[in-house]
Amino acid sequence: MKGVASTYTTLEEFKKAGKFGVYERYGYPECEKMEREIARLIGIKQVLLYNSGMAAIHDALFGLLRKGDTLLYSPYIYPETRKLIERDFSRFVNVVKVPRMEELEKFIKRTKAKVIFTETVGNHFKMPMVNLEELFEIVEEDVSLVLDNTLPALPLAAQIQKVKVPVVVVHSATKSLAQNQITMGLAYTNSQEVNKKLYELRMRTGNYLPRAALELLPKMTKEELESRYRRILSHTKKLAEAFYETFYCLGKFGIKAVSYPNLPNHPQHSYAEKVCPDGAAPVFFVRCENSWKTAAELKKFLGIEFGPSFGLGFTKSRLIILSPTLIRIAGGEKKSEKIRV
Repeated sequence: MKGVASTYTTLEEFKKAGKFGVYERYGYPECEKMEREIARLIGIKQVLLYNSGMAAIHDALFGLLRKGDTLLYSPYIYPETRKLIERDFSRFVNVVKVPRMEELEKFIKRTKAKVIFTETVGNHFKMPMVNLEELFEIVEEDVSLVLDNTLPALPLAAQIQKVKVPVVVVHSATKSLAQNQITMGLAYTNSQEVNKKLYELRMRTGNYLPRAALELLPKMTKEELESRYRRILSHTKKLAEAFYETFYCLGKFGIKAVSYPNLPNHPQHSYAEKVCPDGAAPVFFVRCENSWKTAAELKKFLGIEFGPSFGLGFTKSRLIILSPTLIRIAGGEKKSEKIRV
């Protein structure tokens, strides 16, 4: 009997054999088919699927950085991403936190940075938005960008195609595409060279989306997906406005501040209304005197349940306590009967 090695001369030939002996660590046809389908949904040529959003971030940064390079990053990012950068990547590259993104150009020149990492909308109480037009203008030729687009799920495919420097967009798609059925991440780029590099790196790290997870992935058309996004973002915006205008301004439920990019008190309100008129994110933050007391009152009077509140994956509004004085609320797709927005 002939061995596999004598039957196939390249990895591509081996994979084209279908289910015959395919070692899924190196990919499998169903995953690549799903990648093509999601790429069409997004409007990009190629997409890489990962077993989590953090896996996508890890591979994007690891694939672009070399020993001794400098990585600039925003302070307003997901805590686990910050730990990954500060505790792990700092062991072989120089990591520099940029206090304010308005100072980014100065930091690029001062540090000779090779990679910049930021979230398009920060997963932080301040919820800062990156002005992508300004960012693309100041980035120099030998610098690469990694944009975590998890919160807003903005359609960036068309924008990055116009940028000369390599841009990698990463998502935790657990809430958006997977609707909490599986953990999932994705990445796409405007550079064929970078895409090839990340593809090969994923083979080495084994960060593929497993077949078992793929089978649980909900199926949605582009129209259904976009409609769902609009409903969630629009409802979250209205809910944040209601919290600001009613509870914060009237001093109800011990609420001391409400943060959302589209609110009139947000520093980037005009930019948010320009690029995300339906809503910039599927979550907003509430600062309060006592998180537990405020959360209990919100559940009692408004029907907002306790639970994970990460973004686009929820039907109803829900909240999570982040600190003794900070709550994050996911707007959800449908409002509670007790909420009038």
